[in-house]
Amino acid sequence: MRITHSSMMRSYISNLRSSISNLAKSNEKLSSMRKYSRASENTSEASRAYVIREQLYKNELYLKNIEDSISALSAAETSLLTINDLIKTVQERSLRGETGTIDEIDRDVIAKEIQNIREQILQSINIKFGTRYLFGSSNNIEAPFSIGTDGKLVYNGTKVADIFRDPVTGKLMSPNPNYDPSDPDSTEYLEVPKNKDIYVDIGLGIVVNDDRIDPKTALKISSSGIDAIGYGEDNLFDLLTKIENSFRNNDMSNIDDYLDKLSRHKDNIMLHVTDIGSRVSYMEKSKERIENEIYNLKVKQADIEAIDLEYETINNKSYEMAWMINLQLGSQILPASIFDFLR
Repeated sequence: MRITHSSMMRSYISNLRSSISNLAKSNEKLSSMRKYSRASENTSEASRAYVIREQLYKNELYLKNIEDSISALSAAETSLLTINDLIKTVQERSLRGETGTIDEIDRDVIAKEIQNIREQILQSINIKFGTRYLFGSSNNIEAPFSIGTDGKLVYNGTKVADIFRDPVTGKLMSPNPNYDPSDPDSTEYLEVPKNKDIYVDIGLGIVVNDDRIDPKTALKISSSGIDAIGYGEDNLFDLLTKIENSFRNNDMSNIDDYLDKLSRHKDNIMLHVTDIGSRVSYMEKSKERIENEIYNLKVKQADIEAIDLEYETINNKSYEMAWMINLQLGSQILPASIFDFLR
C-alpha cells in the first residue's frame, strides 16, 4: 500500500500535538500539584473534593473561634486575678488601719490608697480585648462600667446599686425609669440591658430555639461584669468607697462588716476564675479535636486532589522524551526549512 507524504505529515503532526499536549498537562499537574484543574475532568472526585473543602472551611472557622475565645478568656482570667490581688491589698491595709495604733494621718493615706485601688479595679473590669469589652456581656460599643454623678457605679447605663436578682426568673432586674403606676401595661422593673450571654460556634451543631441559643450546642465566651463584682448596695466598687470613707472619716465602726463582705467578693471573684478556667480547658480539648479533624480531612483531600509526585515526575520525563523523539523524527519527514523553523 502506498503511503503518501501528506498522510505521513498528518500522522506526524497528530503525534506531535498529542505528545506536546501530554507534556503540557503533566507540567500543569506538577506546577499545581493537583490531579485535575477542572471539575469536568473527574466529576465524581470533584464532588467529593468540594464536600471535603467545605468541611475544612468550617473546621478552620471553628478552630479560629476557639483560639480567639481562649485568648479572650485568658485575658479575662488575668484581669480577675488582678482584681483578686487588689482586694487582698485592701484587706491587708484595712486590717492594719483599723487598729488603734494608726493615727488619722496614716488612715488618710490608706484611704487614698484604697481610692487608687478602686480606680484600678474599674480599669480592670473595663478591659478590652480586640473590639470586645470582656466584662460587658452583649455590650461591645462602650465601656460597660462608669461612675455616675453621685459617685456610684453604673453598668451599661444602669446604677449597679439598684440591680437585684428576680427570685422567680433568676434574671437581673433594675427599676424602670419610665414606670407609670397608672398604666396597666407599664412594668415597674426591667431586665438589665445589654447583659445577654454571647456564644460561639465550635462545631457542636449549634441549635437556636425562639431566638435563644441552646447552651449545650455552643460555648459561652462572655462574662458579665456585675456577676463578677456584684450588684446591689454592696457591689465591690461601692463597698470599696464605703471602706475608703471609713478611713477618711476616721470611723472604724463598720469596718469589720465591710471586710466580711469584701471576703465574700474575693471568693466570688475566684469562683469566676475557676469557671473561666474550666471553659478554657474545655476549649483546649475542643481545639485538639478540631485540629485532628482538620489533619484527617487534609489527608483525604490529598488522596483525592493531590498528584503522586514520584509517579507524575516519571510520566513527565516520558512525555518530554516522546516530544523530543517526535522532533527528531520530524527531520526525516518534514522539509528541512520547516524543521529548522520548528526547532
